[in-house]
Amino acid sequence: MTAHNAVIHDLWLDGHGGVMPADGDKGIEHYCRWVHLDYSKRGLGTHLRGIGVHNDVIHAMKIEETRPRCTTLAGGTLLILRGVNLNPGAQPDDMVSLRCWTDGRLLVTSRHRELLSIRDIRDTLISAKGPRCVGGLLAAIVERLTERKSEVMEAIADEAVQLEEDVLEEKGQDVRQPLLALRRRLIILRRYLAPQRDALARLQLDSPAWLEAGDMLLVRESADRLVRFVEDLDSLRERLAVIQEEYLGRHNELLNQRMYMLAVFTMIFLPLGFLTGLLGVNLNGIPFAERGFAFPLFFGLLCVLVVIQTIVLWRRKWF
Repeated sequence: MTAHNAVIHDLWLDGHGGVMPADGDKGIEHYCRWVHLDYSKRGLGTHLRGIGVHNDVIHAMKIEETRPRCTTLAGGTLLILRGVNLNPGAQPDDMVSLRCWTDGRLLVTSRHRELLSIRDIRDTLISAKGPRCVGGLLAAIVERLTERKSEVMEAIADEAVQLEEDVLEEKGQDVRQPLLALRRRLIILRRYLAPQRDALARLQLDSPAWLEAGDMLLVRESADRLVRFVEDLDSLRERLAVIQEEYLGRHNELLNQRMYMLAVFTMIFLPLGFLTGLLGVNLNGIPFAERGFAFPLFFGLLCVLVVIQTIVLWRRKWF
């Protein structure tokens, strides 16, 4: 078998949880096979045609933008999934697409960016502790992808709780940008988790013969967890909306208090401004203009006026 750039690994399952070498075994066609590829590299179509995969499947393995779905294709089952991106420097909500096709003997998977879930399952096979058949392998992939999502969901829930505490404790932090960023992540996650939930439900409904009862149970549990994830996302989105309303309410209340205080000071100093403006027009006839005590007397009258206004506003409970 010629190696191709697109091939990440090509494993034969020995039926006991491990893998076996492909060379020199005449009866190897009776075992299950897992071909994992990078669809962005050259050689994908050549390798798959070499092992007898239909062109429709090759096209499905190479398509760029995909949403999770489950459908029958070329005598097998095509399952498109999404996994969280846990690669260094990446955002978990930047989800990685994984295409899976199987006819019960051969499992073909393809992706562009690395998925830690796939690496975990490959390691279990190499250590002879992995799935024994294609059905178990696909169920394990679904389960590991869902488990990784659980970690991300917990982190998002913790972040939402922290934002809520910051708002309620009035720490003075501007949480608008973190709120918007977190709501955006929730929207992206729900965009893919909801159809992935439906895809797993369709897989259970089709109930292919190669999916054994134990494997079907694992798929069902993963589907149930996805249902809870979608419900949690909806709940978190509503919770963030309430947090944002609370933050805006407190912000508006603080702004109103400041505007109120400015209005009170304006009411106090408006009469003073009127009197000083009236007496500063430089016309004849201003009382006591030539007396030395005129300015102290006028200043004292202004102070008395301020005290009277303050007492009146205080008794009316304006501040």
